[in-house]
Amino acid sequence: MDDDECFPRGFPIKTITTTKKKPAFEKNENLFQTKWMKNEKGDRGKKSVKRKTDIEAPNWPNLKQEDFESEEKVAIVDYLQFKKLHEGMLLLGSVKEVHELELVISLPNFLVGYVKATKISGLYTSVLHQQLHSNETAPSLSSLFEVGQLVVCSVCGLNPITKSIQLTIDPQVVNTYLSLTKLKSGMMISCSVRSIEDHGYVVDVGKKEVNAFISTKQSDPDVSLKPLQVIRCVITGVKGEGKILMLSNAEKKMNKSMAKAEHEITLDTLYPGTMVKFSPSSVLSEGSLGTFLNFKGSITTVSFSNQLSQVNPKEIKNKEDLIDEAEGNASDGDEPEFNTKPKKKQKNNNVDLMEAADHETKKNKIKNEQVACVLYVTPSKQVALCANPKVWRKQDRLDNLFSFEKKYSIGQKCRITIVTKIKGIGIVCQAEKNGPMGMVYMKNLSDNKIETDFSNFTDKKNFKARVVENISLDGVLEFSLKQSTLDAAYLRYEDVAPGQLVKAKISSIEAKGLKVVLGSMKDKEFKECRTLQGFVPSIQMSDIVLQHPEKKFSKGDVLTCRVLTVNPKQRHLHLTIKSSLVNSKEQPVTSYEQLRVGAIVHPFIISIKDYGVIVLLYNNVKGVVPRSELSMEPIQALDKEFYIGQVVRSRVINVDPQCQQLRLSFRILSRDKENLKSNDTQLKLGQVIDGKVTKKNDNSVEIEVIHQKTSKDKPVIGHLHAMHLSDFKTISDNRFTELRVGSILNNCLVISTKPLKVTMKRSLIEYVKKNEESPLVFADLQGGLILPAYVHNVVDYGVFVGLPNGLVGLCPKSAMADHYLASSDDHFFLGQSVVANVTSVDEEKKRFSVSLRPSEAKIDESENRISRYYQEACDLQARAATLLGLSIKSGDVVRVNRSTSDGASSGKFVLDEADNDSFTCVFVDDNDPSNIPCQAVVMHVDFVHHLVHLSNQKTVVKFYTAVKSDEISPNTPVYCHALYVNVDVTVAYVTSHGSSRGCLIFITSKTHWNDSSDPAMHLHKVGQMLQARVIKRCSNGILLGALKLKHDLTKRIRQDSEMSDSSVGDFAQNVSDVKVGEELQGTVRSIRATCAIVNISERSGADGRPLVGRLHASEVKDDVAHNTVPLRKIKVGESITCRVIGCRDVRTHKFLEITNRKATRGVLELSICRNVPGRGSNDDEFGDRFPVGKPVVAYVKSLDKKHRSLNVELEPGIAGYIPRLLVSGDPESVEKYVSKFRPGKALHCTLVRLEGHKLVLSAKGALTNDGNDVIDVSEGCILNGEVRKIVENGLLIRTGLQAQGKAFITDLFDDFIDQPLQQYREGDIVRCRVLECRRRDQMILSLCNSLVRDVLTNDQQSRDHLSLPRQIADLKPNQVMQGYVKSCCKAGIFVALSRQLHGRVTFDHASKYFCDETTASDVFRPGRLVKCCILSLSSLDGKIELSLLEDDVGEKDLIPQSLGLPLRKRKISEKDESSPVQKKKLRKAKRESKAAVKKLIKESIIKNTIEVNSISVSNAEITNDATEEPGFVWENDMKVDDDVTNQGDDDEDSGIEDKQISVKLTKKQKEEMLVLEEEDLRKRELELMDETRLPHSVDEWERLMASNSDNSMMWVRYMAFHLHAAEIEKARAVAEKALKTINFREEKEKLNIWVSLLNLENLYGSDISLERTLERALEQNDQLKVLNHLINIYITSGKREKAQEIHQNLIKKYRWKKEVWLAYMRHLMVENEPQEAHEVMKRSLKMLEQKQHLEVICKFAQMEFSLGEIERGRTIFENALSSYPKRTDVWSIYIDTLIKAKRLEDTREVFGRIININFSSKKMRSFFKRFVEFESKYGSESTIADAKQKALDYIEMETSRNMN
Repeated sequence: MDDDECFPRGFPIKTITTTKKKPAFEKNENLFQTKWMKNEKGDRGKKSVKRKTDIEAPNWPNLKQEDFESEEKVAIVDYLQFKKLHEGMLLLGSVKEVHELELVISLPNFLVGYVKATKISGLYTSVLHQQLHSNETAPSLSSLFEVGQLVVCSVCGLNPITKSIQLTIDPQVVNTYLSLTKLKSGMMISCSVRSIEDHGYVVDVGKKEVNAFISTKQSDPDVSLKPLQVIRCVITGVKGEGKILMLSNAEKKMNKSMAKAEHEITLDTLYPGTMVKFSPSSVLSEGSLGTFLNFKGSITTVSFSNQLSQVNPKEIKNKEDLIDEAEGNASDGDEPEFNTKPKKKQKNNNVDLMEAADHETKKNKIKNEQVACVLYVTPSKQVALCANPKVWRKQDRLDNLFSFEKKYSIGQKCRITIVTKIKGIGIVCQAEKNGPMGMVYMKNLSDNKIETDFSNFTDKKNFKARVVENISLDGVLEFSLKQSTLDAAYLRYEDVAPGQLVKAKISSIEAKGLKVVLGSMKDKEFKECRTLQGFVPSIQMSDIVLQHPEKKFSKGDVLTCRVLTVNPKQRHLHLTIKSSLVNSKEQPVTSYEQLRVGAIVHPFIISIKDYGVIVLLYNNVKGVVPRSELSMEPIQALDKEFYIGQVVRSRVINVDPQCQQLRLSFRILSRDKENLKSNDTQLKLGQVIDGKVTKKNDNSVEIEVIHQKTSKDKPVIGHLHAMHLSDFKTISDNRFTELRVGSILNNCLVISTKPLKVTMKRSLIEYVKKNEESPLVFADLQGGLILPAYVHNVVDYGVFVGLPNGLVGLCPKSAMADHYLASSDDHFFLGQSVVANVTSVDEEKKRFSVSLRPSEAKIDESENRISRYYQEACDLQARAATLLGLSIKSGDVVRVNRSTSDGASSGKFVLDEADNDSFTCVFVDDNDPSNIPCQAVVMHVDFVHHLVHLSNQKTVVKFYTAVKSDEISPNTPVYCHALYVNVDVTVAYVTSHGSSRGCLIFITSKTHWNDSSDPAMHLHKVGQMLQARVIKRCSNGILLGALKLKHDLTKRIRQDSEMSDSSVGDFAQNVSDVKVGEELQGTVRSIRATCAIVNISERSGADGRPLVGRLHASEVKDDVAHNTVPLRKIKVGESITCRVIGCRDVRTHKFLEITNRKATRGVLELSICRNVPGRGSNDDEFGDRFPVGKPVVAYVKSLDKKHRSLNVELEPGIAGYIPRLLVSGDPESVEKYVSKFRPGKALHCTLVRLEGHKLVLSAKGALTNDGNDVIDVSEGCILNGEVRKIVENGLLIRTGLQAQGKAFITDLFDDFIDQPLQQYREGDIVRCRVLECRRRDQMILSLCNSLVRDVLTNDQQSRDHLSLPRQIADLKPNQVMQGYVKSCCKAGIFVALSRQLHGRVTFDHASKYFCDETTASDVFRPGRLVKCCILSLSSLDGKIELSLLEDDVGEKDLIPQSLGLPLRKRKISEKDESSPVQKKKLRKAKRESKAAVKKLIKESIIKNTIEVNSISVSNAEITNDATEEPGFVWENDMKVDDDVTNQGDDDEDSGIEDKQISVKLTKKQKEEMLVLEEEDLRKRELELMDETRLPHSVDEWERLMASNSDNSMMWVRYMAFHLHAAEIEKARAVAEKALKTINFREEKEKLNIWVSLLNLENLYGSDISLERTLERALEQNDQLKVLNHLINIYITSGKREKAQEIHQNLIKKYRWKKEVWLAYMRHLMVENEPQEAHEVMKRSLKMLEQKQHLEVICKFAQMEFSLGEIERGRTIFENALSSYPKRTDVWSIYIDTLIKAKRLEDTREVFGRIININFSSKKMRSFFKRFVEFESKYGSESTIADAKQKALDYIEMETSRNMN
């Protein structure tokens, strides 16, 4: 042995140097005696002197025997442990598991490592990066690796806390230590397949200069290699000094390739997986020791367990035996066999320990060589090998894994026999008899603490064990003897099955649910299995929603749970403790294959949608329950009927296992009843029955059919909707109000039997009775059939219409009305009676469609309709007399009085003769009588709202109090005055026919059943004069009439879809004989937003159908008024005469001449107002026809909510849009542009911009200058703006045409008002004038009313803002002005007097009381209106000193006396002249006098000097003054120009005679002059030493930069110096010099230079130069930082499209960074694109980690508050808090955001919600404190007291709770 290995250092093992030791020792050193000879006490002797060698001898006497054994074990037989690993260490491993983005690797000694997808190889990583920017997908890891595959790994990361091992198998890392010059044939190497060629594979070994190839002949025939696969190979040939390698992956060659001496392998280059011939020297209990090549290695007992039986047990010795024998041999005088100098042999009675051990080892050496495989090399230069062939032989390895998985799966219990014990490691054992070998580690021996002597475990004794791991690199099993493991019901997540009942104990209670630990019950005690943890979501805690789950559950509770889902790969286990699921006796459904149609299951709801609900079963089996299957009755609001987590018993109605689709129904009991009803009763569709009300719901009643029973003698239950009580809505509402349980309903028509539904609509009942002999069936339906119907359902795309006998058809939105409809909901309501015209029937699918257009579904029922309404109203009033005791009806004269129910006469009117005053009287003509009581006539009785509508018109009252005459006969036309109007009837009184004047007449409010029910679309209005025709006269003096229309509607023949290809026919055939200018007759077919479709009845195509033409709105009338609808004059069905002006291709939308035959499909373009050909949108004449600035008339086509604009058409084929801020000159109309500008409206506009063939328009008056419409923003323009943000000194406003500006606080109102900013909110639309427009994004605006008028009047009394002071010259001292507080800081209070001027108020001039910055900040808040007096003005530096003192402004002091502040000033008496204060004043006066003398001397010298020589200031000085930055600093006083003074000082050099400039100075003045000169010199020196002083020449800059070479800001200023002189190239040169000069460690400084250079290229360079600079910047800096700066540069320069493009690239490249997503969202919000920002936010939540979602949502909500709509931001916050109600940080952010937005009431409401939530006492105290502070700052005295009282109540409640 080497001396280095014979004398180890001890703990820990350190690197041993190779320096040769000297054999000489000190004179008095007795080394052998101190080491080995024992004293009388039995203790080892002490070492006296240390050896002076490179390695210090260990302190052997102080080491115990156990320490020696442990050190020997680590040094000789190595067992791999986590603490021995280090980064860069190479290991042999095998693939244990393959995941989507990760490999699990099995390492020696049952260690496990992980390889991420980015650590596979460089080739695979590059493919993953390319996948981000393209549609190509990288091959999955499962296709590149298989379980059991051997790989060479390198440790790249260690986590000592979690014991996690991160590995890499990248050949570039693994092959780092391989030298090209030392590569030989037969050596092992790792590589990655680069590509597949014709004759083999090109592979990558991780070194750029090496080309490696695997020929087809040398490849493994059993393995098909794939690109990007990482494999182990053996080198078969080396060429070009290692630059060309021939490899082979054949397993036989790799197993036969042994390491040889000529390979010149060192420990650094010893590759894991290399095959060697190992010569064992001894076999210990820990393993085998031996040598191979020139190295010493060890094989653990586990690694040669299959050969353990072949070794003679007598040859296995423990280290203790070896040491004892070595000591005995030494005592016998055996000579050691190590080579030393002759003089050391004289001490032959002492033998070194390690030499004795080596001597004994040589005696026990085993001569047989073994084939072994290198596993790893430890840092202490120990080589670990494996002699088990099952490790390196692939087939044996796979067979071993298969047999283990089959016979010894994880969790399997068996008996084991102990083979040997390894101290500190564990026990080597054998499973059963002749079974596989295994290992029991120390941690798995027992639940109790184990002693190291293994006293409880004897050899050859059987123990009961359990398999805990069956896949390992060593090819053996891992067992556990712990009783808790043996008793555990589950060991891994794979053992738990969905739907299984388990026991679990609560480990923690969280807001989202319960964390539990699985286990089992034994002897009434819960045994935990800590490796299995689960989670119970909050919705799975109970069958009801728990508001406070912590009150029901506590930590440590044992629960019975049922498994919902289990994911072993992600180690996720979700459980439920709902009683309905845990106690369910139904078989749990865990797959789609288990389900059958009709099966009953118990799912729970996970999502509620508009179309139904989504439910979930076990094992993520999802299903959907359609809306129609949720209940028997239609449900309007699903979220009110169902909730998330609700368990609902359901029935399977359809299942598709292949597509994994499942449809269920909640109507289980209802279906059973329906089947009973259909089978056991005789009810049929169309049958008329009687029923009794048994239950009353919100919008329906349940009835029991009278005289009908089922076979089981059960009542038959049906449903009647409220709107089916009558054909009229008002009658239905009143009837539903008066219905009670037990009410009898006669003549109910059955319209559905499954479930049973009935109706009382007389229109349907009369039709069924009329056709009783031949009831309507589907076969009877045909086109043109007109039937009574009702609205069955309303959807976005139309309405479903129900016909008699249960037939339901669809009416599309295009066929709902004769005019354009934007929405279906606005026109029809559920249950409305309509008339339907069947248009098409699909026999195959059993479907039909109908039309509800009044022109197509014409039915003459006006007389019958009003008679039916009056009859039903009379019946209703008769029943009310019985139920409510109100026996009045229309036409009755009643006496009205004021109500006295409150003890005094009030403003409420009641009937005198009524028994109660529950009904309130309302006068329909708003003519409240002054003389009460009085008489009035009843118009209508509203039983829903308990109202009686009356009229006290003298004419009406007189008619009904007198004797009624029968003068008016049927069919007599009358004039009448409307008094009362509802959705069904209009009540009017006759104004003609003499004695019949005042008679009431009832007229239908609709001309057709299908007219709109919207009150805004009523045909009549109160007070309108009508002409009607009398139909019938009733007995009580009421007339029934019908409105007399000017023209009747004609029936319209509806063809196929309008403007479709099938409707226009073949173009060439249709227009073959049509000429331009020809006059044609046509019928209006339909009216759309901007055009009318006309059928040309005179001409027809080849197919016999009429030609189709289009009449655009611009062709109806020449002069169209602004804000009118020209198409409103045209009615559907009307015949018109028009001229042909051209044609248009319906495919390309191009305007063509009639003679053009290229188009195959087209329509004629028609005109009423002209006969000349139309002008198309061809490219050659488009620009000439529509120059910018041209006034045009645009017609609104649609509303674009996404881009917030109006899409318009000017003429056929010419489209454009009007931005929202340019739609009108009225801000209110702009704000309500959705409702103000309906489709079809004509707007006078000005063309302001061309975007290709799309025009950008501005409406009349939206953008003006001097009263004229203009095309662009300029100074003096008046335009609309949107408040984007409110800042301290004004408003940031976004205007039209992508411009923005700022309105200062002084320019908001004509008169100064206090806190003017509080009058505005973000998002408000304002009218503003442009005051300055230097840049489009930095305009100065004014909102003053006097300025936004187009014409300013001379007599206006308001303040003219143009006369506000702009400069100091406009001000005078002692002038009193008004201003707004701008800010308050240490320097004082700054007040804005105008946009250009502001002054300072020092604290001693702010109040007579002493105040500092803190006190003044509370009183003088920004925006406060103050009156101030000008103390002093300085035109040189622009300083304005102001005063707010009472003596100066004449108003009361602004600081209240209640603050208790001390007075600032006090009077000084004559006796106190010698006081310190008085002395200070005197000294100040002296200084002022001296300064006055200095000033006088200076002026004298300067004056005389100028008179003599007229010396001027140098150019450099002028440049200095000119380039001085604007503004001023209050702390620095303005200095007199030193250079001018120096000119006077240097008068001698100027050649001026003394007598010419001599001034008679006194001696005192001369002394003062000398002092002045010294001060001037000192000032000049200070200026030169001042670092803030900027140079004015290149030389000065170069000198400055020599001492500030790493200061980026100085370099940027140097660049700016050249840019001011328009020297762009010199500025670039400075930037390049800066990049070379700045130290490379100063990354931030260099980044600043790059940003400045990018800004320079953006402003003054080209796109190419900018791109090149960007490429260089990205190479040398953090790319994300550079791109973010570039975005800001683009935005600042107005290149917003490029900025958005970079944002889009960033979210693709850095999609895991939330900062990138948030920056893009903010950009979109600033650009006024909230919808796009919402979409980006949704995308970000899919890409980011779950833990980042809440932060992103909160930040986006804050953006909505500051940049978008506040209500949207509130909605986002509310949704987040509903999901995370316990997140106090979210509540705090919400509160701060509301306060910042000035939403005080909303903030107060949120505080009220928070204090009612059960937070911890610490958090509640914090919120109460904030609540009180908020009310103290913003609230009133009452609100402050209320907040404090709530805080006290909470404290008392907590105190009482703690005491209890």
